[in-house]
Amino acid sequence: MKIFQHPLRHLGILTLCAALVACSQEPTRPDLATLYRIGSEGADATPVIVIPGLFGSRLRDRTTGAEIWPGSAQMILFGDYHSLGLDFDRASLQVRPDNNEAFGITDATLGRDFYGQIIEALQRFGGYVKATPGTPSVPGERRYYLYPYDWRQDNVEASRGLDRLIETLRRDYNDPTLRVDIIAHSMGGLGARYFLRYGPVDVLDGSEQLVTLYGTTRVRKLILLGTPNMGAASALRRPSPRRRYATCYSEVIATAPIKNAVRAPAESRTLTPARLALEDEGGTPVTRLYPADIHHPAPAVRYDELMLEPGDGK
Repeated sequence: MKIFQHPLRHLGILTLCAALVACSQEPTRPDLATLYRIGSEGADATPVIVIPGLFGSRLRDRTTGAEIWPGSAQMILFGDYHSLGLDFDRASLQVRPDNNEAFGITDATLGRDFYGQIIEALQRFGGYVKATPGTPSVPGERRYYLYPYDWRQDNVEASRGLDRLIETLRRDYNDPTLRVDIIAHSMGGLGARYFLRYGPVDVLDGSEQLVTLYGTTRVRKLILLGTPNMGAASALRRPSPRRRYATCYSEVIATAPIKNAVRAPAESRTLTPARLALEDEGGTPVTRLYPADIHHPAPAVRYDELMLEPGDGK
């Protein structure tokens, strides 16, 4: 049996219903007007980049301009989203490019607000204005930028796109040393953290790579909202009545995750699968998410300590 860490790298297409459920709780809203008024003296004009999470970027066909995600209400309720599927090279496992691109964020869908409140807070209370990359900055103007990315792709690709965006902003601000502030949600936070550590370099290509902290010379502050810093091994489980599991490639098994997250006290969190166990059944490795799932545990092995970490249960 092998215990291995699971870094979130490729995530499949889940259902929109799951996303709606995850965002269904209404948080307590702080007095933003007072908070921004307190800090209004000598207002900071550092540009802010907003990065959405999984499913948070709108996708369209480059040629026709037709939106393929999330699309119309009819598509959300009755569509199969077949056009979102990615084609892989069977030999290299690399994604073949298609004709789809990210072009905006999913601020609201079917009456559910996802990022609208964040944008409203920046504009209404922070005095920020939405800006377009490639437009020269105005002295003293507080700008925010949206960074949509193709969430079907590897997070390395999102990191590379973020690098290109920041280099564009450095030219817009005529400052080759400009550092930005980032607000990132969910998987967008994973891409941002990857950028801070490794920049645009793919460290999962099998070669040894050191943490270069490339992004720390380009990012001043990073705010993470609902980012699974400790990982989410349950993402590998394929929802099926027969409890089958998605394939784990050796590339994933051999990779160590980012481990510098700040942990909350265990008593205030839910124990969450952070590592998977592979148990042999008739010559076939079968994935186990929880210690209780292991049919033939080895004696004196504390599987709970090995497999579970404080988290949110997901």
